Amino acid sequence: MPNWKIPTDVRGRIINEAISFGDRPAHYALMNFPMTVAEIQLHASALTQEQIFPMRTMIDQGVRTIERHFNTRIAFFRRSFPGLRRSVVVNVRLPEWIVLGRPTYMGMQATSYKDDEPHYIPCDTVGLSDEDKIQIAEYLNTAVRHARLSEIVTNVVPILMDREITPTTSHLHALWPLLATLHPDNTWRERFRNPTRTLKAYQPDPVIISYYRKYMEACETAILAGQMLEAIRGDRKKIIVGIETWERLPGDIIFPLVDAPEIPKKGS
Repeated sequence: MPNWKIPTDVRGRIINEAISFGDRPAHYALMNFPMTVAEIQLHASALTQEQIFPMRTMIDQGVRTIERHFNTRIAFFRRSFPGLRRSVVVNVRLPEWIVLGRPTYMGMQATSYKDDEPHYIPCDTVGLSDEDKIQIAEYLNTAVRHARLSEIVTNVVPILMDREITPTTSHLHALWPLLATLHPDNTWRERFRNPTRTLKAYQPDPVIISYYRKYMEACETAILAGQMLEAIRGDRKKIIVGIETWERLPGDIIFPLVDAPEIPKKGS
């Protein structure tokens, strides 16, 4: 069979499909947030119970100078939640409004996970049972595990889809057969299904495959799981959660990869 060069648009579509599938397990892990809107109002609003009631009462009575919030960012510190492996900041979109003691500023990724940072409100554990705290920790641990896998897919797939590494359909088959199955167009799916009879001449650089093998295995875990899941559509009647950032621990994978091998150029 002919060996096809992979055009930029086909390359981009494969990358997007891989990232989309890799994201799905992370999206599912964020469903069923273990706090209600009322609990978020009470424990993650930077207000005391004595402050919340009169503010909400005044809004109900027609006062329009008190802001109502449908979005906020909440920090969960591992010092406060037994079993939580990494401190986490999540953004939440609520199906009904709450009042906040202060706004949270979106789009700020760097954090020291201290109580007084302006871009999140720490979750106050006073009044939460041990069972509540354990349930929240388990939810966040699962969500972060899938978010870390999704992050690997988002960063590693574009690297290995570089035209210097996988310029043709046979190169992609030799390096990463799974990616060769992801393009949805029938013409290209057929081309990827039929690589050259032998792939001996298209084997990847041993340094590349040795370095990225563990990352490819992590990507496949997320992508294959995602292929078994339906895409999720946001339901405004439910709490919708996204992970803004999580605490990086010693030994965690951090992108860009500072020790990654240089991509060999053609003819080098």
